[in-house]
Amino acid sequence: MLRKEVPRLGNDDLERQLEQWAQQIARSVNLTVEDQRKVTRAGAEAAKVVIVEETRKKHFESGRDTSKMAHLADSVVVGREEKTRSDGSTSYGFDHDDVNHARIARFLNDGTIKRPGDSFYDHAREIAVGPAQAAMAEKLAKIQERKAR
Repeated sequence: MLRKEVPRLGNDDLERQLEQWAQQIARSVNLTVEDQRKVTRAGAEAAKVVIVEETRKKHFESGRDTSKMAHLADSVVVGREEKTRSDGSTSYGFDHDDVNHARIARFLNDGTIKRPGDSFYDHAREIAVGPAQAAMAEKLAKIQERKAR
């Protein structure tokens, strides 16, 4: 039976923490790939909310025209990565359809020769760990409850 308490995994990379959490879930309950996807998607959606909020705090220009190009904060997406196997994982990050927002976010986060980075994305991912784990635990509990019937 899965513990009711969400484990604290430290300040490691969120992706690794989510992977460890997913592995713990898989050991606790026999989940289908679709059930795993639902759980990880709930965590990714919660992380997306934090990423959008932090991006708006650090890099939002209120008077900027967004009719031709979306703002960086409006380009956070959740979904399965292209050309990957279906294993129940869900990714989140910046879109690169109209403009490569992922590249812009990396420059803002890491800096360039002419501009120092501010680590906004790294900080946002650290903040997102708690809400993501809580969302995944809640979704898993619902799935377990459904399967218990």
